[in-house]
Amino acid sequence: QNGAKIKYVMPTVRDARRYHRLKLHLWEMSEFSKVAFFDSDMIFFSKPDAAFEDCGNKSFCATKDSNGEFNAGFLLIRPDAKEATRLKQAWRERPGLYEQQLLNREN
Repeated sequence: QNGAKIKYVMPTVRDARRYHRLKLHLWEMSEFSKVAFFDSDMIFFSKPDAAFEDCGNKSFCATKDSNGEFNAGFLLIRPDAKEATRLKQAWRERPGLYEQQLLNREN
């Protein structure tokens, strides 16, 4: 209707953290100029379109949680292959972190 596209990403990792690691693949979606990711537990009371305007040309945007850290359940990013590689390398170097912890340390 408004030109938005939905892309389903098949899991590529078979460990317990696979769903967290999948978010790091967002940066590989170079066929899109911007990618929005919302966890399934997000509830919208109005259209989320304003998030794209609020983010502007930034390469990474996320809401903040009550601790002032990024909430990885609501992300807007600009795909970038180099950033994808950097984040996945950081993930491998810090195996105990979830994606939210990683993004708060790396951004």
